[in-house]
Amino acid sequence: MDFSVTVLHDLEEKIEGLSDNLEKTLKCGKLGNVTRNMLASKSLTKDNLADITLNMLSVISESRKILRLAAAKFDEQKSELVENQKRLLKIQDELIECKNSELDVVKDTVKTEIKSFSEIVQQKSDQPLAPSKLKDAIKSVAVEEERSKNVLFFGIPESKATQSTNQNQADRSKLSGLLYQWGERAEIVDSCRLGVEEPGKTRPIKAKFSCADTARRLLSNAKDLRNTLDYKRCYIAPDRTKEDRD
Repeated sequence: MDFSVTVLHDLEEKIEGLSDNLEKTLKCGKLGNVTRNMLASKSLTKDNLADITLNMLSVISESRKILRLAAAKFDEQKSELVENQKRLLKIQDELIECKNSELDVVKDTVKTEIKSFSEIVQQKSDQPLAPSKLKDAIKSVAVEEERSKNVLFFGIPESKATQSTNQNQADRSKLSGLLYQWGERAEIVDSCRLGVEEPGKTRPIKAKFSCADTARRLLSNAKDLRNTLDYKRCYIAPDRTKEDRD
């Protein structure tokens, strides 16, 4: 017998039934009113006492079993709660690590862009400083930061759905299945197919994750994809610019 709320309710009904029978037999109104004289009354036969005792022993025995089951269930839930709390703390640590990592990436990128921009300014110090170049440098930092959160997935079959919304939902479901079989926990913020749809050609999926650290972790564990059941022929790559690919 497994412990459940239904089991508790069934036991409660049995106890209520036993209480009602005792109150009628002893004519006490409520069990709290029972006295020694009532139990010693001549109107209460040995058979009555025997029935009362057997019924009480039966309920007590069942109560002990259910209480043991309840205690085991509570211990199990307590252990699950502790494990969930540990997982929550781990996720919080990962989020903090992601944020710190993103800040480091931004700092490094900004330093690189500012250094490059400073070199350009020094080389062309005789020319007036163009605000558009500073704007382009800042924009480049932001674009690079967003791109660092992306991962390209190749070899995932395309859905036959005609509407783009349904296609995207199907792709998101396949990505979730891939991550599950891969043993990776990652939040997919957005996803889309790249390129124009062509018969016989499977377009890659660009998936955006919550932070750059997640994308880097997936890329570093790319070889483990071969161990999945349904996605062993898939592979992944970082999201690079056309200049980087060339």
